[in-house]
Amino acid sequence: MLIRAHALLHRASRNRNEAGAIIATIEDYAVVRGLVADLFSEGIEAMVSTTVRETVDAISALNKQEVSLGELAAKLGLDKSVVS
Repeated sequence: MLIRAHALLHRASRNRNEAGAIIATIEDYAVVRGLVADLFSEGIEAMVSTTVRETVDAISALNKQEVSLGELAAKLGLDKSVVS
């Protein structure tokens, strides 16, 4: 809906299809993404548990393509069975 609204606001510079409908451009998508990305990120982050967030941070900090359970357990300071 936001992309449609942006395209409508800029209708003078947008193409139209055979039915006369305004065609959104990649610019419309980019502008709307820039406006709402932080809001969506905050909403998604609020839904992610602390455990998942800490696990992702630990894997990222190890800076490797593949991380073993043992490495992850050591990084998190947890027993390997808990990490599994």
